Amino acid sequence: MQRASVFIILIAIQATLALKVGEFRTLSHAVKGVVNLINETSIRVDDFYYDGLGPDAYFYAGSKGQPGHNGYFVLMPDVRGVNGKGKLPKGSVFSGEPLTLTLPKGKNVFQIKWLSVWCERFSVNFGDMFVPRRCLGA
Repeated sequence: MQRASVFIILIAIQATLALKVGEFRTLSHAVKGVVNLINETSIRVDDFYYDGLGPDAYFYAGSKGQPGHNGYFVLMPDVRGVNGKGKLPKGSVFSGEPLTLTLPKGKNVFQIKWLSVWCERFSVNFGDMFVPRRCLGA
């Protein structure tokens, strides 16, 4: 097997490795999905659902307490006009697709207690999941 082929296979294997840490609890707007840690700064949400009707929804994470203003925005790639800022576009429905999220500089998955789909305008939690302490070696 050629060296380039082996490299491609290794990349494919690495892309599939992830630690499942939980699933979103649906609170509003049909939010659901399976949360996986990919590496120290990346999270993959598989089978993500969202009805697109929230006026100002973002992925939001925090290291203490409950989802609320004590967290920080989690970035996602340019998906449907998001432009890497983490905002879920109003009116854009997600029906079971995977999304890869990137933590902001200076943050890592070992600091996360919870992940939420949060409405910034009305301070409403549309769905959340709490990372089990055992998953992070705590």
